[in-house]
Amino acid sequence: MTKIIPIHKSLKSISIHNNQSLNILQFTDLHLMNDEKDEMTFKLIKDMISYAHPNFIVFTGDQTMSKDAVILYQRLGKYMDQFEIFYTYVFGNHDTEHDIKYQDLIEAIASSKYLIFDQGPIDIGYSNHQILATDENNQVIASLVMLDTHIDDTYHINHVDTWGYGSISKDQIKWYEQLSKQYPYPQLIFFHIPLPEVKEVTKEDNIHQGDYFESPCTPPVNTGFFAIAKKLGYARAMFFGHDHYNDFVYQKDNITLAYGRVSGHYDYANHGFPKGARLITLDHQGVIKTKVILHQDITK
Repeated sequence: MTKIIPIHKSLKSISIHNNQSLNILQFTDLHLMNDEKDEMTFKLIKDMISYAHPNFIVFTGDQTMSKDAVILYQRLGKYMDQFEIFYTYVFGNHDTEHDIKYQDLIEAIASSKYLIFDQGPIDIGYSNHQILATDENNQVIASLVMLDTHIDDTYHINHVDTWGYGSISKDQIKWYEQLSKQYPYPQLIFFHIPLPEVKEVTKEDNIHQGDYFESPCTPPVNTGFFAIAKKLGYARAMFFGHDHYNDFVYQKDNITLAYGRVSGHYDYANHGFPKGARLITLDHQGVIKTKVILHQDITK
């Protein structure tokens, strides 16, 4: 029997009043490490929230990369509560390094007053859940779907066991199908590791907008999530992170695919690469607009 572990049972929806748009601020790849760079990252979060005035916030994985991850999740929760804005997160592939347990991280941030989170079915991951956005008449305007892309995996390719980044599994896809049929609303979908479909875009293509400085690090196999989402017809956009030096966005089959902008100050290549966040706006007519905001541009 699947076990559900809700963190805030009463908070599975957010309300948007006065005919406002749903304004979501996406932070990704904070890579908090309990060192001096963390202070710059926390300042970025504060400045971005002050500038963008979101009514919801999503962290799309790799909040931490440290043996002190539990302490850092506790600190992140306490820090976020000062803004009095509801937020959620999915896990990335670095959050549980150093033998950190998912459940310890979940419990570490669970006391945050403004966190909306559900671990989801434990047999398919640790951050698969849904949050409904409603208007002042309690009518649903969007379903925010969070998916766990896991850490890494061994894939059997051409009769050879091959290492690769994590993916959205077949069991998750079944869960997503059931969720979509139960809640047939326009969807904004958030996860950490990008889908193989982003590799259809090259630096030279004119079909994308934004920075493309890194070959997309995707799973080596396509589990078919995008095809199912397209077939069901509810997905309007998918947002992810993982690759720190990409923030490009493009349309595929009327679905927006977009990288977030790296928000943390850990650099693994292009040192000094400007950090930021992505702002996502969904109006009541279902129109999505999104843009990247650079920290350096709002603090000049």
